Amino acid sequence: MSRRVPGRSEAGASRRAIPDSSKYQLARWWSGATIAAVLDSRVVPDGHGVWREGDHTVAFYLEYDTGTETLSTVAAKLPAYRRVQDLGGPRWPVLFVLPSRLREGNLRQRLAATGTSGVTVATASQDRVDTDPSGPIWALAGDTGPRRRLIDVPCELGSASPLNPGPATPDQDPLRLLRDQD
Repeated sequence: MSRRVPGRSEAGASRRAIPDSSKYQLARWWSGATIAAVLDSRVVPDGHGVWREGDHTVAFYLEYDTGTETLSTVAAKLPAYRRVQDLGGPRWPVLFVLPSRLREGNLRQRLAATGTSGVTVATASQDRVDTDPSGPIWALAGDTGPRRRLIDVPCELGSASPLNPGPATPDQDPLRLLRDQD
């Protein structure tokens, strides 16, 4: 079954579509299988990314919810992320993309009642992500304030270790081959 993951372009890459990476950049995008292998399958997110804007960087896990699991099952993923943190892994936020605003609201209610196991969680519905995944669409679990831009979601990058791949490197830029065509 094919899943649509935010940040992948269905339109193809034209020269005009490649953003100026000096202002903002998806510096790393790894599939769920790649990041799971790095973390020795302790967690298996749908993806992992590193977003940069100017001098600021946020790394994140992506959980892409299609609505086929119960919200209890979705929320039950968080203790595994906490265990990775406790073993010295990264303290990156878990971003949940949900298929509708209603489901997003229901997950936020569940997390308010059950907690996030000490993991930073931000949520957004698919329609918001389709508009601009880096924009002010992310609602932090337990926070009633305004939605945040991706770069403003709290993140501790940490240092490279057996469970932390460290900062993104130029060879991990998912658009590097297109940028190198200059």
